[in-house]
Amino acid sequence: MVDARRGAYVVIVVSLLGLLAYSLGGFLAGYAQLSEEPLREAARREALLHWMYIAGEDKDRLIMQYREDAVLYWIGGPLTGVYKGLDNISALWDRFFNGNEDEHVRATNVRALEIQGKAYVIADVSLITTRAQTGERILLDLTYILVFVESDRGVLIEEEWWIIDSATKLG
Repeated sequence: MVDARRGAYVVIVVSLLGLLAYSLGGFLAGYAQLSEEPLREAARREALLHWMYIAGEDKDRLIMQYREDAVLYWIGGPLTGVYKGLDNISALWDRFFNGNEDEHVRATNVRALEIQGKAYVIADVSLITTRAQTGERILLDLTYILVFVESDRGVLIEEEWWIIDSATKLG
């Protein structure tokens, strides 16, 4: 009787271990698929975070998304220029956040594609901001282009285009 019970316990334990290994294998396979996410999908996710950081004026997280040698092209308005490297990009965001209080950032028509190892995220972005000096509320309509590349730090911005299509004063 004791041997029969021991045999039943062994069968149960082996079955449970097999079930655990099967479940863990499925979990790990799912994790591997997530970690091998296509570049364009990772870039799309990072772009949405990027705009969220702008809306929240979270410069620290924003700067962590850039490569050391990233370039930001700002076209339109008083900040027009080409900003190369993290120090210059950080200074630009300081100027923007100190001169404006962002109320709302909305990205629409977000498109992501991958070409030759780079991911391009293109969107129409609307930003409502209040100018600190004048108190004016402004609606900026932008064409926004982010170019991402993979690095040892994850998917990072190599190039950013902030193109102001129109600026409208709000009442």
